[in-house]
Parts: sequence; structure tokens; C-alpha cells
Amino acid sequence: MISLDEYLYSDRERLDTALSQAVADTLRHCIGQSGSACLAVSGGSTPRNMLAQLSRQDLDWSKVYVLLADERWVDPVSERSNERMVRECLLQNQAAAADFKGLYVPDCPAKDAIAALKPVTDILEKPLDILLLGMGEDGHTASLFPCAKNITSLLDADIAEKLVPVIPETAPDERMSLSFGSLIQARFICLHIAGEMKRDVLQKIMAGQKEAPVGSVIQEAKGSVRLYWAP
Repeated sequence: MISLDEYLYSDRERLDTALSQAVADTLRHCIGQSGSACLAVSGGSTPRNMLAQLSRQDLDWSKVYVLLADERWVDPVSERSNERMVRECLLQNQAAAADFKGLYVPDCPAKDAIAALKPVTDILEKPLDILLLGMGEDGHTASLFPCAKNITSLLDADIAEKLVPVIPETAPDERMSLSFGSLIQARFICLHIAGEMKRDVLQKIMAGQKEAPVGSVIQEAKGSVRLYWAP
């Protein structure tokens, strides 16, 4: 049985407002404690409005590093690019001052791109302050897909790599993802999902009725984990 703190809301607007405030409060606390903060965000459609709300939060964004939890290996102008979504939704307003580090390296396959992503791996030498994760209906999170041929090694907390290339078999595009070890070291993880179907999937994972990467992340997390959900 896996457990986590649940923050459940009647609609997505209330959810987005509450989560953006919680993230902003945590960023302010981290900046006050250590002079900087590191936030990793996920892509997809679910976080768009929440990230837009977060972009208007009043805090010293110049002291915030923004990373991606994962990236599709497509040009940042593509509609499938997580970087594009984050630039459009989060890196606006107050948050335009944040220091963003993307994961895509042009003209290079993901499997050969780790060396070029040293600015990201250097940041990941310390635990993330805040990690915003989503979840697919198959139980994947970041780009740790249960269908990946090497999923067993991808879920090994002892591997030294901070980033891992992933080729999912049931989703398009090669990916780059924060490694399992990088994910579980985060001080504060927010699992942000919406809809009854995803909640049903998560409940089965939590009850031990279904194995999935998101369950492994929750179970092995070193910091606090919260579920933020709305229908």
C-alpha cells in the first residue's frame, strides 16, 4: 500500500489556484533559506493554466532555476514540445526573469546529448526543491514509460545518471527524462492530475493492484509527496 497527502478540489480552477500558490510559497521559502530555488515542471495540457497562474506570482524569479521533468525530442517550435509550452505558459509576466534550462539539443539524438546538457546535470547535483509531475493513463510519469524496453533499469535508484534518454513503444517521439534517482530526490513532489479516469488508475496503483512508474516514484520519494486533483 502506497500513501501520499491528497489535496482534492471540486473544479480545475480551484485546483490550479491552490497549486500555484503552494508552489510560489515553497519557492519563496527556498529562496529565503538558501538564496535560490529549483523548480522542475512537466508538460502536457493539464498544467497549462496552473503555470500561467504561477507566472503571475510575486517572488524573486531571478533566483529560480526552471527545468523540465522531461522533453520530447522535437524542435522547441513544435506543438509537441514541452519547452514551447513552458515558455508560453510559465516564462511570462513575473516568471520571465527565471533562469530556464531546456533539455533539447538540436541536431543530436537524445542518446548522445547528455554531455551537451551539463548545465542541467550540474543543477541536478543537488535535490530539486519542487518537482511538478503529471501521470498518464498507463501510469507513466515524466518520460518513464512502463512500455520502455529498459524500464527496469530506468527505475533503478542507484544509477548515477541525472538524465536518461527513453524510447517509449506506445507514445510518439524519443524522449529525454530526469532519471528516477533525480526524481525521487526532490524535496517536494506535487502530482498534478485531473479527471476520474486518472484518479481511478492512481487508486489502483496506490492499492498495489497495478504496477507503474508513478507508483515507484511515490513509494521511493525522499521528500514529501502531494496529490493535487480535480475532476
